[in-house]
Amino acid sequence: MISGDDFQPRKIYGSLSLHKSTLEYIWVEPCQNDLHDGAGEWMGSFVDFTALKVLCSSLANLVELDELGLPVRKLQTVLLSSLETLYVSVEDDQPFNIAIDLLAELAALKTFPKLATIHLQYCAFREPENAGRVEWLEQRCQETGILYFSPQPMF
Repeated sequence: MISGDDFQPRKIYGSLSLHKSTLEYIWVEPCQNDLHDGAGEWMGSFVDFTALKVLCSSLANLVELDELGLPVRKLQTVLLSSLETLYVSVEDDQPFNIAIDLLAELAALKTFPKLATIHLQYCAFREPENAGRVEWLEQRCQETGILYFSPQPMF
């Protein structure tokens, strides 16, 4: 966990890149109480991380979001096809529906045969209007044999 101005996704990615062939687990997230400009910076592609099994990062650090909050990249273009577990966090100021759509699209692809689990973390689960979207994503994942986890809604 990195806090304060030390969280610089591109620099962290640069350090991780030195170990592309050996890293199996990568968990990168800023301290939630200390978000700043770097929290939304794109890290880089993980396609060449040949040993990677588990990845945790924010949606913005994975796909980069433009000034309108739309993704610049799709998840399938930045993730290794042999990834097994994906943890994605979405900040309050980022579009919840886009995260749901990107994860559903990823789950439906046949190019990620080892993807067994998707975790989504987002504060908007507490909002009743998002329950249907979460249920829809869970169904998409179940149809493809992927386990889906998210915080339980607190309505």
